[in-house]
Amino acid sequence: MKRQDSGYGSNEEDDDFEDYEKSKSIPIPSNTTKLEFSNYAQVDVKRRGARSSKRYEFEYWGFNYSWWRVSKKDGAGKEISYHLYKGDGADAVAHIVPELRSPSQVSEGQRNGEWVPPCSMWISDPSVIEALTDVADVIVATGLIALIDDCIKSHFHPKTRRTHSVSVPLTPLKYEVEFVSPKELFKRRYSGGSTKDREQRGSPLRYANPVEAY
Repeated sequence: MKRQDSGYGSNEEDDDFEDYEKSKSIPIPSNTTKLEFSNYAQVDVKRRGARSSKRYEFEYWGFNYSWWRVSKKDGAGKEISYHLYKGDGADAVAHIVPELRSPSQVSEGQRNGEWVPPCSMWISDPSVIEALTDVADVIVATGLIALIDDCIKSHFHPKTRRTHSVSVPLTPLKYEVEFVSPKELFKRRYSGGSTKDREQRGSPLRYANPVEAY
C-alpha cells in the first residue's frame, strides 16, 4: 500500500526507532554475572575491588561467599590463585591454584594463544560437599566464572600506565613520571585495611585438606 502523506514525519520516527533498537543491542559492561541452575537457583557473581582487594562475591542460601584473588611473585612472573571464604570465616573452603610449569611450558602456551592457565580446583571443607543445598555445584560454577573473568580482564583489557617525560633543568636528563589520578592515589593510600584483614586470616592453604568429591 502506498503512503498518503509526505512521509517526512514518519521517516523521523522510523529513524528514532532504529536508533533505539541499536542502543538496546549494544552490550553494556557489567560487574555482575548471572547464573541459573537446574534447581531453579539464581546466583549473581559480583566483581568487587581491584588488585590486592579484588574478589568475586555471591550469596547462596543466606550465606555470603567471596572468591579472593591472591597474587604472588613466581620468579619473573606472577602466580595467581583464588580462595573462597564463607562469610567472615578465617579458613578458605575452596581453592583454585595454577599448575606448576616450567618457563618453557609457559612460553609455549603463550605462543599457542593460551590465556587461561591450567589450574586445579578443590573443596577443602567436608561440610560443603555433604550439604543438601547443592552448594558444591555453585562453588565450582562461581569459581570458573571468577577464573575466566579475571583472565579476560588481565589478558584482553590490561590497564596501561600513563607516563610523562620530565626534563631536569640545566641537564640533558629526562625522567619518566607515572601519572596517578586522585582516585587512584586515594586507593593506594587507604586500601591497606582489607589486605591487613586477609593477612590476619593466615595462609589459605595452611590448614586446607583436600577432600575427594564424587
